Amino acid sequence: MKVRSFFWLFAALVTILLNAILARYPDLVEYGYSRGVFLWIRSGLDGAFGWLPFPMIYLWVMFLLFLLFRIFFSSWRHPLLLVKRMVSLVSVIVVLFYVLWGFNYQRQPIEHVLGLSPVPLSADDLCEALEHETTALQHLFLFDSTLIPDADLEQLLRKKLYAWSATQQIPVAGRVRAYPIYPDGIFLRFSSSGLYFPFSGQGQVDAGLHPLEWPWVMSHEMGHGLGYGDEGTCNFLAYLTTTHSDNPYIRYAGHLSYWRILAGHYRRYRPQDFERILSLLPQKTLDDLKAIYAALDKYPDFFPDFRNRMYNAYLKSQGIAEGIQNYNRVLMLTHAWYQKNGYQRLSPELK
Repeated sequence: MKVRSFFWLFAALVTILLNAILARYPDLVEYGYSRGVFLWIRSGLDGAFGWLPFPMIYLWVMFLLFLLFRIFFSSWRHPLLLVKRMVSLVSVIVVLFYVLWGFNYQRQPIEHVLGLSPVPLSADDLCEALEHETTALQHLFLFDSTLIPDADLEQLLRKKLYAWSATQQIPVAGRVRAYPIYPDGIFLRFSSSGLYFPFSGQGQVDAGLHPLEWPWVMSHEMGHGLGYGDEGTCNFLAYLTTTHSDNPYIRYAGHLSYWRILAGHYRRYRPQDFERILSLLPQKTLDDLKAIYAALDKYPDFFPDFRNRMYNAYLKSQGIAEGIQNYNRVLMLTHAWYQKNGYQRLSPELK
């Protein structure tokens, strides 16, 4: 075989090596790629695909299946040629992944950009945070149902996320999208609620989620779309985006989503005191929690252990040492933000 037959394999290996080297230079990635090249990519992807009324991932999957069938039926009689073409296809995907988005994993941690000092939370810290979220829910559960956003939910979240980025002098570009994706439960069956697809620059939200979960998950996927690979960071951005919203429904949904995260941790440390805090929630909020869990129960996981192990390995391969536990960094980031800025800045309705 000619050397050029291995061009894409060589390109993929060079790209992976470059990503490993860039891990040592987060400042270079932050200002050269994340705030430089990636902003052009962000604008280009949105200009190319952002106007579509449906997520581009559908077309990408069909195109990929077409390529796989074409490679197989044109090469199945020649095993070596089949392997070479499959390796080339995987190599192209790897190169595109890193060039279009993946290098963002090596950018500066957001706490460095914001001047935060996140540390693990004590049980007392968790209690304080959970009580704050409980108070927020007590104030917000009486929102007018006519204010529930429908088609404009994505726009409201994007506007708030972009506005917050501007206040922190973090440049953004384009018009990042987050679409509902069908059939219902397609992600929930694999212990996930959404997906950012780097090849289209779009986020996807499982349409099987309860509507109260949509604001958080949409904001999370938009965070990925703005160039953040860290899962905890995207949860942190989801919290800031939803709890800053001018829309009571979005604020309520955001506080409720974060309450659930805090509750899952606190009840393990102080189960008896957790029952006390739970009793402070309005009946409507308790009903909303039951409805959220009922919606999730409709889609039991397929191979949950396999998914967790695979995703854990993937995150670690991208330099996130804690793996899937990275999602919980939102607790430390939010607590650090509160310590620096105070509660009222995040929740102006609470005084």
